[in-house]
Amino acid sequence: MSTSLDQVRKCLDLYKLARQRVDDFSSRREKARSVAEEFEESERSGAVRREQHREELVRQEGEAEAAEAKATAKARAAAERREQLRADIRHIDIEAEAAQTAAAERRSRDGAELARLQGEAEGAERKAVEEKEKYLAIKSMMTLFDLTVEEEEDGRPAG
Repeated sequence: MSTSLDQVRKCLDLYKLARQRVDDFSSRREKARSVAEEFEESERSGAVRREQHREELVRQEGEAEAAEAKATAKARAAAERREQLRADIRHIDIEAEAAQTAAAERRSRDGAELARLQGEAEGAERKAVEEKEKYLAIKSMMTLFDLTVEEEEDGRPAG
């Protein structure tokens, strides 16, 4: 009987060992399942984080594109304004040059007119002086004539 009892004990030991191994395997399987679940959860949360990060980057890209479009529009408007100002400056320069040319022509004409008027005034002055000299000569002749006539009327010899 001792052999049977030994065999039963061996069987019992084998059963305990098998049971312990089954428990170890169950524990390992549970641990592996837990690790797998944690891994899956980590993957899910990582995927969620990646998706959120991607969405944030897409949003930022949209904002950057909008800002770039706005800056481009502002730059285009500034360039158009700059070109308009340059055109206005060219127009003012042309007007200023035309005004300077007209003023120079006017000064030239005015100078010529002034010279002509001065010449006329000098001629008129000379003519007036000549007329005055003629008048004075005639007056002096008239005075002489009157004196001669008076002297003749008085009976005095003219002379």
